[in-house]
Amino acid sequence: MATSLVRGMGSFFKNCRCTRQNRCPHPYALRYRDASGRQREETGYTTQQDAMDRLTSLYHEKRHTPERQAAVQREIGRQRFGPYAASWLTRQRHYTPGSVRTVNQVLKSQIFPVLESRRVNTFTTTVVEDFIMSMEERSVGLAAQQNAFDTLKENGSDELRVVIDLMHGCGLRNGEAYAANLERLVADDVYRVTEQIDGRTRQPARLKHRKPGEFRGCPLPPTVRESVLGYAQAVEIGANGYLLRSQRSPHWGHSTMQYQWWMARKKAGITRKLNPYSLRHFFASNCLSKGVPITDVAEWMGHSNINMTFKIYRHLMPASVGRAARLLNEGL
Repeated sequence: MATSLVRGMGSFFKNCRCTRQNRCPHPYALRYRDASGRQREETGYTTQQDAMDRLTSLYHEKRHTPERQAAVQREIGRQRFGPYAASWLTRQRHYTPGSVRTVNQVLKSQIFPVLESRRVNTFTTTVVEDFIMSMEERSVGLAAQQNAFDTLKENGSDELRVVIDLMHGCGLRNGEAYAANLERLVADDVYRVTEQIDGRTRQPARLKHRKPGEFRGCPLPPTVRESVLGYAQAVEIGANGYLLRSQRSPHWGHSTMQYQWWMARKKAGITRKLNPYSLRHFFASNCLSKGVPITDVAEWMGHSNINMTFKIYRHLMPASVGRAARLLNEGL
C-alpha cells in the first residue's frame, strides 16, 4: 500500500505482501514525477525515513527546476539512446583517445544491442536493474553457478549438501529445506512441500502464503532424490521422518545455515558474492532458461501470484521483448 505525501511529492511503498510491512526486511520503493512530468520509480530504501528524505530531495529539485531546463529535459527524453550516447561522447573533451575507444567498445558490444533503440525518457530503475542483472547472468552463467554449488557441497557437511540440493534443485526456501522429510517424496519425480521450520524458533510452521494444512508439489530431479535418499540411509532419521537436526536442536535454523554456509565457502576458497538465496535464484534461472512457463515456476516456488515471480525474476529473461520481436518477425 502506497503512502502519499504532499501533493506532487510522490509516494513510497513496498512490493511485498507481508502483513507488517513496517517490520519486514523488504526495501521501500518510490513513485514520483520528475521535472519533465514523467512518472518514475526507484527502489532499495531500507527505512521509511530514507524513502521520505529521497522524495523530499526530488521534490525540492523539481520545484527549483526552471521551465527552460525542464523543456530541454523533455526534448532530450524523446531522443533514442543510441544517438544521444554518441553525441554525449563527443562532448567529453576530458576523455583521452584510449578512454573514448573503451567507451565505444562497451557501448557497441554490451549496451547498444539491448538499449540502443530505447527512448531516453523510458529509462527507469527497473530497466537499468534488468540490464545490469542480465549482464551478471551472462558473465556468471548457469554452468559457473552449478560449479560453485558443487564446490560448496564438496566442502560442506552432509546436511548442507541436502539443503543445497533441495533449494537449487527443487526451488525450496531455506525453512522448507530445513524441514526435509522422507515422507515428502510422494513420487519418483515429485517432492511435496507441506511445512517449513521457522528459522528463529526452530519449530514447524505453515508455509508462506499458505493456510495451515495447504501444500504444493515441486519437481524432484533424480539427482536430488538420490541425494536425499543417500543421506537418509547414512544417518538415523529423526522423529516423524525429519532428516536435518543440529547438535542443540531437533531442527536446523538460520544460524546453523549461516555457519555451515560460511564454513563451506571458507574451505572452498570462494570469495565472490554467493549467498543461500542464490540457490533459489539458480532454480528459477534454470527453469526459465529451459523454457519452463513462468506460471509453473511461480507455483513451484510458492509465490502468492505470478506478479511476484515476474517482479523478482524478470531479469532472468533479458531483452525478452526484443527477442520476441525478432522471433515474431521470422513468422511474418
